[in-house]
Amino acid sequence: MTVIGIDKEGNKVRDSVVKNIVLPGADSNGENPVPGRNVSGKLPGKELGKLKYLEEITMNHNKLAGSIPTELMALDDLYWVDFTGNDMTGTVPQFGEGLQYLYMGDNDLSGELPAFEESKEYQMTHLWIYNNNLSGSIPATMGTTMKHM
Repeated sequence: MTVIGIDKEGNKVRDSVVKNIVLPGADSNGENPVPGRNVSGKLPGKELGKLKYLEEITMNHNKLAGSIPTELMALDDLYWVDFTGNDMTGTVPQFGEGLQYLYMGDNDLSGELPAFEESKEYQMTHLWIYNNNLSGSIPATMGTTMKHM
Protein backbone atom coordinates (compact mmCIF):
# COMPACT_ATOMS: atom_id res chain seq x y z
CA MET A 1 0.00 0.00 0.00
CA THR A 2 1.27 3.48 -0.82
CA VAL A 3 0.16 6.68 0.90
CA ILE A 4 -0.71 9.07 -1.89
CA GLY A 5 -3.25 11.47 -0.48
CA ILE A 6 -6.51 11.97 1.34
CA ASP A 7 -9.51 12.72 -0.83
CA LYS A 8 -12.87 13.47 0.76
CA GLU A 9 -14.42 15.13 -2.27
CA GLY A 10 -17.88 13.93 -3.23
CA ASN A 11 -18.59 12.68 0.30
CA LYS A 12 -20.24 14.21 3.33
CA VAL A 13 -17.14 13.91 5.50
CA ARG A 14 -16.10 16.89 7.60
CA ASP A 15 -12.61 17.43 8.99
CA SER A 16 -14.00 17.17 12.51
CA VAL A 17 -14.75 13.49 11.87
CA VAL A 18 -11.11 12.58 11.24
CA LYS A 19 -9.43 12.49 14.65
CA ASN A 20 -7.27 9.37 14.40
CA ILE A 21 -5.21 7.78 11.64
CA VAL A 22 -3.98 4.39 12.79
CA LEU A 23 -2.12 2.08 10.41
CA PRO A 24 0.36 0.31 12.65
CA GLY A 25 2.66 -2.26 11.21
CA ALA A 26 3.16 -3.82 14.63
CA ASP A 27 1.09 -5.11 17.51
CA SER A 28 0.22 -2.97 20.53
CA ASN A 29 3.60 -3.74 22.12
CA GLY A 30 5.44 -2.31 19.11
CA GLU A 31 6.68 -5.76 18.16
CA ASN A 32 5.76 -8.50 15.71
CA PRO A 33 5.04 -6.64 12.49
CA VAL A 34 1.57 -7.32 11.16
CA PRO A 35 1.76 -8.93 7.68
CA GLY A 36 0.39 -6.88 4.81
CA ARG A 37 0.86 -3.47 6.44
CA ASN A 38 3.66 -2.29 4.17
CA VAL A 39 2.53 1.32 3.93
CA SER A 40 5.13 3.10 1.84
CA GLY A 41 5.76 6.44 0.23
CA LYS A 42 5.84 9.98 1.51
CA LEU A 43 3.24 11.49 3.80
CA PRO A 44 0.96 14.00 2.05
CA GLY A 45 1.73 17.04 4.20
CA LYS A 46 -0.64 19.45 2.52
CA GLU A 47 -3.58 17.07 2.87
CA LEU A 48 -2.74 16.07 6.45
CA GLY A 49 -2.48 19.75 7.37
CA LYS A 50 -6.14 20.19 6.40
CA LEU A 51 -7.27 17.75 9.08
CA LYS A 52 -7.45 20.47 11.70
CA TYR A 53 -9.06 18.23 14.33
CA LEU A 54 -6.57 15.37 13.98
CA GLU A 55 -5.49 14.17 17.43
CA GLU A 56 -3.50 11.02 16.72
CA ILE A 57 -1.47 9.54 13.89
CA THR A 58 0.10 6.10 14.30
CA MET A 59 1.96 4.61 11.34
CA ASN A 60 4.74 2.71 13.07
CA HIS A 61 6.81 -0.10 11.56
CA ASN A 62 5.97 0.52 7.94
CA LYS A 63 8.05 1.74 5.00
CA LEU A 64 7.34 5.45 5.08
CA ALA A 65 10.07 7.61 3.54
CA GLY A 66 10.71 11.30 3.20
CA SER A 67 10.41 14.00 5.80
CA ILE A 68 7.88 14.59 8.56
CA PRO A 69 5.41 17.17 7.21
CA THR A 70 5.60 20.53 8.99
CA GLU A 71 1.87 20.94 8.27
CA LEU A 72 1.14 17.86 10.37
CA MET A 73 3.15 18.97 13.38
CA ALA A 74 1.46 22.39 13.35
CA LEU A 75 -2.01 20.96 14.09
CA ASP A 76 -3.35 22.32 17.38
CA ASP A 77 -5.22 19.18 18.53
CA LEU A 78 -2.44 16.72 17.69
CA TYR A 79 -1.21 15.03 20.86
CA TRP A 80 0.08 11.64 19.60
CA VAL A 81 2.53 11.00 16.72
CA ASP A 82 4.08 7.56 16.15
CA PHE A 83 6.36 7.00 13.15
CA THR A 84 8.68 4.52 14.90
CA GLY A 85 10.49 2.03 12.65
CA ASN A 86 10.14 3.65 9.23
CA ASP A 87 12.64 5.12 6.76
CA MET A 88 11.89 8.77 7.45
CA THR A 89 14.61 11.36 6.81
CA GLY A 90 15.17 15.03 7.46
CA THR A 91 14.68 16.92 10.69
CA VAL A 92 11.98 16.89 13.36
CA PRO A 93 9.76 19.91 12.65
CA GLN A 94 8.70 22.36 15.35
CA PHE A 95 5.68 20.97 17.17
CA GLY A 96 2.88 22.49 19.20
CA GLU A 97 2.63 22.78 22.94
CA GLY A 98 -0.12 20.14 23.12
CA LEU A 99 1.95 17.29 21.69
CA GLN A 100 2.34 14.70 24.46
CA TYR A 101 3.66 11.59 22.71
CA LEU A 102 6.31 11.77 19.99
CA TYR A 103 7.65 8.40 18.84
CA MET A 104 10.27 8.71 16.08
CA GLY A 105 12.77 6.00 17.00
CA ASP A 106 14.43 3.75 14.40
CA ASN A 107 14.34 6.14 11.45
CA ASP A 108 17.05 8.09 9.65
CA LEU A 109 16.27 11.54 11.05
CA SER A 110 19.14 14.00 11.39
CA GLY A 111 19.95 17.56 12.35
CA GLU A 112 19.01 19.67 15.33
CA LEU A 113 15.95 19.04 17.46
CA PRO A 114 13.46 21.90 17.18
CA ALA A 115 13.95 24.80 19.57
CA PHE A 116 11.97 24.52 22.76
CA GLU A 117 10.76 27.99 23.61
CA GLU A 118 11.16 28.72 27.32
CA SER A 119 7.94 30.75 27.40
CA LYS A 120 5.77 27.85 26.23
CA GLU A 121 4.28 25.16 28.45
CA TYR A 122 4.88 21.94 26.56
CA GLN A 123 2.78 18.92 27.50
CA MET A 124 5.36 16.38 26.24
CA THR A 125 5.56 13.26 28.42
CA HIS A 126 7.07 10.74 25.96
CA LEU A 127 9.87 11.54 23.51
CA TRP A 128 11.35 8.52 21.75
CA ILE A 129 14.00 9.54 19.24
CA TYR A 130 16.46 6.66 19.62
CA ASN A 131 18.46 5.25 16.68
CA ASN A 132 18.51 8.47 14.67
CA ASN A 133 21.23 11.06 14.01
CA LEU A 134 19.74 13.96 15.97
CA SER A 135 21.50 16.59 18.04
CA GLY A 136 20.45 19.48 20.21
CA SER A 137 19.13 19.80 23.72
CA ILE A 138 15.98 19.34 25.71
CA PRO A 139 15.32 22.00 28.36
CA ALA A 140 15.71 20.81 31.94
CA THR A 141 12.18 22.03 32.68
CA MET A 142 10.77 19.53 30.17
CA GLY A 143 12.75 16.69 31.67
CA THR A 144 10.70 16.93 34.85
CA THR A 145 7.49 16.07 33.01
CA MET A 146 8.85 13.41 30.67
CA LYS A 147 8.44 9.74 31.44
CA HIS A 148 10.51 8.28 28.59
CA MET A 149 13.27 9.76 26.47
